[in-house]
Amino acid sequence: MSHCTSKSEERAPPLSLSVTLAYRRSRRYCSLKKHTLPTLVTCTFDFLYSAIYTFFCLTYVKMKNRPHPSYIFGVLLYLVGYVVFAALTVASEFWEDEPRDLYTIGSVMFAIGSLFLVSSTVGPDPRKMEGDLTSFLKNWSLFVGSLAFFIGSAAFVVDSFVTNPANAKIGYSWFVLGRLCFLWGSTTEKVNWLLQKEARRGN
Repeated sequence: MSHCTSKSEERAPPLSLSVTLAYRRSRRYCSLKKHTLPTLVTCTFDFLYSAIYTFFCLTYVKMKNRPHPSYIFGVLLYLVGYVVFAALTVASEFWEDEPRDLYTIGSVMFAIGSLFLVSSTVGPDPRKMEGDLTSFLKNWSLFVGSLAFFIGSAAFVVDSFVTNPANAKIGYSWFVLGRLCFLWGSTTEKVNWLLQKEARRGN
């Protein structure tokens, strides 16, 4: 099997934003024909995330009880970041040299957006803890997730200037932790998995 080589690092579009960030700086394809399918998959996920976050922003406009303004602005910056990475994926398909500026801009958008999420997801005062420890930790899970997103985004910002596979791996790992924290923090006992209200016990 023959391999194409170049002076710049090889990069390959992966399957999701986090994986895109993790691998985009480390591998390249040698011809348009070889990476059309992976790029298409990456574009699909980038635009899917962009559509989801657009839906979030539109939902906030219609909501009567909106989240904290800092949280909304953070989500908006995430949307911009996803759009930038979608543009980066498309640009890398048609330009020989991947536009590094887009990688930097997208990473910075996520880093700043994460800071706004951090500031708006601070949990209750530990000195006024009510209920069991699990409930208390869950109240702080969004804050921990936001902080993990910031650390991961910071690693990607560094990677956009100083290419190092370790930076991408660190960023990817923190993003995985952030997603898990947000999944846990977003669950509720008020409805079941079908979004139906649970019957009260004893009735």
